[in-house]
Amino acid sequence: MLDRIFSDEPFMVLKNSLKAASKRQEVISNNIANVNTPGFKKSDVVFEDALKGAIASSSGSKKLTRTDPKHMAGAASSPAGEVTVKEFTINETSMALNGNNVDIDDEMSKLAKNGLYYTALSDLMKRRFESLKSVLK
Repeated sequence: MLDRIFSDEPFMVLKNSLKAASKRQEVISNNIANVNTPGFKKSDVVFEDALKGAIASSSGSKKLTRTDPKHMAGAASSPAGEVTVKEFTINETSMALNGNNVDIDDEMSKLAKNGLYYTALSDLMKRRFESLKSVLK
């Protein structure tokens, strides 16, 4: 039963989203640390677009049909919980003469945005655990 609670889709999406935010924090910190390193190319993380794609691809094909208005609306299963975080290096741009492409203002903006995102996700996870805790009491 515990396996089912901790492997349902909303939990897996939250878990993978927290992993993505954590990885993004690591990547942004690495970009900032190398802002003056000649030839350094910044990296970024892709997760949200893959998650949107997974949700969109599964929503049409596995949607449950209500045949009576008294039926509860069912949730369709999707591979959204299986989306993984991908890191990639951006080689196309160059912001400085030394070949470095890190824009410190852009990285600081991304750092603040990611911090807010991580805080919101951890708050959602906390609420999920609190609701499970209240059910178990």
